[in-house]
Amino acid sequence: MDKEDKLSEIEEKMRARLKEHRKKRKEEEPTPHPPAPSLPHGLRDTARTTADRQAMVDLYRAYDLEAIDRLMAEDFELGRYFPDKSLAYPTIYCETLEEYFQPHVEYLDLSDTTKQRLMEQLRQEAEEMAELRPGSGEFGVHWPGRGCYLNGWLFAHGRAPDARAALTDPCLLPYILATAAHEKLGHGFITEFTAAGLEKKELQLWRHEIGSRFDIQLVDSPQATLLHEKWSILFQTSQYTEEGWAMWIQNYVLHRLRELATEGEHIDFGRARRDYSLDDTLGALEKIEFKHQDQDLRKLAHWYRESVQRIFLQPQIDLQTLHQAALTLQEYGPRLAQPMGELLGQPPSYVVGSLLCRRLEEVLGAKCIPFAVVIACNLSYNLGEIANADLERLVHDDPRLNIDSRLVQLTRLEVDTKDDIAELAQAAREALNLSPPPELAAP
Repeated sequence: MDKEDKLSEIEEKMRARLKEHRKKRKEEEPTPHPPAPSLPHGLRDTARTTADRQAMVDLYRAYDLEAIDRLMAEDFELGRYFPDKSLAYPTIYCETLEEYFQPHVEYLDLSDTTKQRLMEQLRQEAEEMAELRPGSGEFGVHWPGRGCYLNGWLFAHGRAPDARAALTDPCLLPYILATAAHEKLGHGFITEFTAAGLEKKELQLWRHEIGSRFDIQLVDSPQATLLHEKWSILFQTSQYTEEGWAMWIQNYVLHRLRELATEGEHIDFGRARRDYSLDDTLGALEKIEFKHQDQDLRKLAHWYRESVQRIFLQPQIDLQTLHQAALTLQEYGPRLAQPMGELLGQPPSYVVGSLLCRRLEEVLGAKCIPFAVVIACNLSYNLGEIANADLERLVHDDPRLNIDSRLVQLTRLEVDTKDDIAELAQAAREALNLSPPPELAAP
């Protein structure tokens, strides 16, 4: 196969993967209302005063988004437990699709010509998706060690004259802030504050997510192939924790911004919240189970629904059965992504993941949620050395080595005092044999 044929084959793979990926990744569609006259205090534009404006906006310069970081740090007293960690990296608001997708392709092991073709393909796919399914697409992404990137073009498409205008639209701003919280305080927190996140960051496993979107290897070597397989194993066993926490902190930030808004300011931060109920979730699964035309999906929905009921409704359940229920969610969730997305607006990892964090809030108190996530992700797999078969076996067989299963187990804790981090850490250790990081020991 000559070079041009290989490039054509890569492009065909990219095109097929992109179409599949865009179908599965959906975010909420902003619904504009008549613009309100003002932005909330502390979030007014302070940087757009010259005609020669930079292409990409660092929101931490243009708006006081450091207030969101401070809000999280202060509400949960992160500095008390993690004085050497922070979320001090930029949130970049991209005004064009080229700016947004540039970090997606930067680290791929492809020629500059192929990268340029890929960028053009990404842009075309995004434009087609925005036209065919308004409100769908990738609104933001967190790149470890680099920053949080927001797709300003997509926020503005069909709702504002351009990406800059979307930043000053009181109807759209809540969605922009919600996405920033979801990506940076959600996924970014797990990357920077947990053992599992730091290990994946050190090995740059996030690069393999890029490669998976286009069905190509980052580097043509056995080691890269093995690392990609490890990324896939960990991706499958941590998605409910990742997306559930990101949804929870997104809603928490919007709630707090609504509380802190000054009188006379007219931005409805509550409109960007995404709340799910257990009844709605079970109802959606029942519709798939009894009415979907695909018989295989009907069976998967049945088993998935039974596992959800075991996790949330069965009062007495042993940890191994609970673990099996978590494995069922992980295995069947991807197959149910499309029908559940059509009924509830988002795939199962977002919906059920957010319900798990809501249950944690009921049991432990809101202040404990980020620390429960830290405990769930307090795993180091020695990824550079462990064999892939051993890794897959361990996360499947041992409830203590599966991140989502650990989060599910934490929902069964009983504590005397809510919002008590030390009691949470002690209960996780004694009742579930889940080791918390040393930072969570009583000061």
